[in-house]
Amino acid sequence: MSGKSPAPEEAVEQPELELAPPRPPAETGFEAEEAELPDKLFFRIGEAATLVGVEPHALRYWESEFKMRPTRSPAGQRMYRRKDIARFLRIRRLLHEEGFTIAGARKALAEAAGGTVESSGVSMDPTRFGEAVERINEVRGRIGELRQRYAMVGVGAPDSNKDGSGRA
Repeated sequence: MSGKSPAPEEAVEQPELELAPPRPPAETGFEAEEAELPDKLFFRIGEAATLVGVEPHALRYWESEFKMRPTRSPAGQRMYRRKDIARFLRIRRLLHEEGFTIAGARKALAEAAGGTVESSGVSMDPTRFGEAVERINEVRGRIGELRQRYAMVGVGAPDSNKDGSGRA
């Protein structure tokens, strides 16, 4: 072979490259972030930190702030599941890219998870909370009616006994 490049008419025909079918738009949240992870069941904290793009101490801090409890190996090492890594990725995106505060990210994650809001470690669904308040008010009303009924017959007056139990 000579050091010359082939003339245009002698050009070697390139095989046509097969392009992969276009990817569907990325899912929002859990599935999209989980799909990009290596095919493993568990990740140690160093692997998780590398995948998320933060230092291990950040993951430990986020665990405490976002009420996460990774499983532990027999040696006591944190073992994160794919769903934990996906959640860390969402937290990182909210904090680092979208500029949320810890409290704002916590609220955004809770709303994305189905409308529950965590406040001081207690999970609350606003719909169920409203139903509970209604039931409590109904019970209070019923108690008031019973107090009136018993007062008319002279039973259960609070000052009618010494121990305050309402019993004669």
